[in-house]
Order: sequence, then structure tokens, then C-alpha cells
Amino acid sequence: MGAVSIRLFEQSDALEVSRLVLRVIRNEFSNNYSKDVIRVQSARYSSEGILASKAIRWVAVARGRIVGTVGADGPEIVGLFVEKEERNCGVGSALLRTAEKTVFKEYPQTIIYAAHGSEEFDLKHGYSPIKRIRISCKGVRFWVTYLVKNRPQVMPSRTGLSP
Repeated sequence: MGAVSIRLFEQSDALEVSRLVLRVIRNEFSNNYSKDVIRVQSARYSSEGILASKAIRWVAVARGRIVGTVGADGPEIVGLFVEKEERNCGVGSALLRTAEKTVFKEYPQTIIYAAHGSEEFDLKHGYSPIKRIRISCKGVRFWVTYLVKNRPQVMPSRTGLSP
């Protein structure tokens, strides 16, 4: 992964995060989603949309620039995006673990609505698909997979017990 650090999103990150997300959406979703879906998602992840979101957000920084982001909104993990060049280097996994730690402090499970192409990543990280649903956002309908992961159980210490 190299020198990548994960930190909380700051308001001054909004434009850079928006540009990252829009690049990923436009370059990688265009083959799988209609122009209407891309338009709706692009509006959601504009710098204004990001700042208006109630989600707690983190960014991954490498070589002085933001290369990934993720958010948590209640029990939901939202908006996990990583620059194409930084994938398969642990950036997405580090962002996901960071968001999970926050969610698991308050909720017994995390929820992800996976868009096309991200299900494999989510399954690899212990998520289980519950159902495939069709959602509507600003009049545009599209399919997502609903996945959950339960909070890891902490095993009680057996210190002092006889075998």
C-alpha cells in the first residue's frame, strides 16, 4: 500500500473528494449504468452534496493527494471509492475497516448497498448478501445488492480457568 494514511474528512477536502468520486463514477460505471443513474450519483457526490451529507467521512491520502474515501451514516457504510491506480494495494480495505470500527461501536451490524462491481470486494471482507433490491433516487431506478456484516464477537478471557 505504500505511504497511505487514513484520516477524517475535512470540509476543505470536499472538492478533491468530489473530483475523485466523479472520476470513478464516470470512468467505471458508464458501461454498467444509464446516463440518468450517473447523473443522479454525480449530483449526490458534488462538493455541495458531500458537504450536505450527514455521513461521517474519511479519506485515504497518498503522496499528498486524496486517493480514496468512505463514509458511515448510522449503520450504513456509504460511498467507498478508490482511485483505479490505488486498487489492490489495501487502500479500500483500510478505508472499510476504519468505517466498520465506527459503525460497530453503536450498531450490531453494518449495511452496504453494493453497486455493480463492488460485491466481490464486499464478500471478500465478510459481508453476506441479503437481497437484491431496486431503488429509486430522484426518479431514477437501479439495482443494488443489500449486504450485511455482523459485529465480531469478543471472546471472553479464559484466564485463571482450569483446562
